[in-house]
Amino acid sequence: MITAVGEILVDRLVKGAQSVCHVGGAPFNVAVGAARCGADVTFYGKVGRDEMGDFLLANIPTYGVDARVAVDTDRPTTVAEVTLDASGERYFRFLRANTADYHLSDTDFEVLPHTTIVHLGTLMLNKPEGRAFADYVVRTSREHGAYLSVDANFRDDLFATTELRNEVMRPYLLAADILKMSEDELLSLTAASDLDAAVAAFPYRGLLFITAGSCPSRAYHQGHMVAVTPPRLTQIVDTTGAGDAFYGAVLANLDALYLKGLQPTMDALEEILEVANRMGALATQKEGAI
Repeated sequence: MITAVGEILVDRLVKGAQSVCHVGGAPFNVAVGAARCGADVTFYGKVGRDEMGDFLLANIPTYGVDARVAVDTDRPTTVAEVTLDASGERYFRFLRANTADYHLSDTDFEVLPHTTIVHLGTLMLNKPEGRAFADYVVRTSREHGAYLSVDANFRDDLFATTELRNEVMRPYLLAADILKMSEDELLSLTAASDLDAAVAAFPYRGLLFITAGSCPSRAYHQGHMVAVTPPRLTQIVDTTGAGDAFYGAVLANLDALYLKGLQPTMDALEEILEVANRMGALATQKEGAI
């Protein structure tokens, strides 16, 4: 069983003078991706009591996740304005002044029995309130013997400098038993000249998954590495959520192993990457993250 916690928000896709709202938020996207791959998933998050919060609450039940979303009566729902370039690559601008997503507390989260993996969203980490809650999630996950999962998901516009981002986020990345980063994120974090040097410079705790767009995705474990090339795509509509779909598939397949009392072999990790690559590719074929 997977327990995911963190931001659920509205992705407002801007098309000229028009906009379309989609359900979003990286940890919720990951939760949905894992559920679509057959995992039992519970999600914890928070929205405001406003139009955007009502939109999310009305749509959540369609995604097959046990979503336990609290409603904050004092703060608005977080919105991410999304624009796409001609290739389908997305750019975010967060509307996030005193919003609900990072005002979670210990009463808004529980590690349920039989949880094997706790997945922590990272958008909250640029706020002191969010870091205090994230520390609680890390501590509680350890107490319950669950594997801690983190997707770096860097949002540089939420930090004053790259150095501050690295300082704030590094402890949570190092705490993760299962960590996903893009190649660009790891290179930026380590200031290494290439991916091999970046991996060597970063003391990841357990499993490390690296995505690199159309280049091979990689899994690292105990000094070993396996790489799998993603499917070739003739058209990309929207890359929003592709990494989340990839990682949802990763966590679902790891959860299936852990529930059997097994640890992933390198052959198993290769199979997991193949499935995850397909799910990530499928996510690019339509608008919206999920």
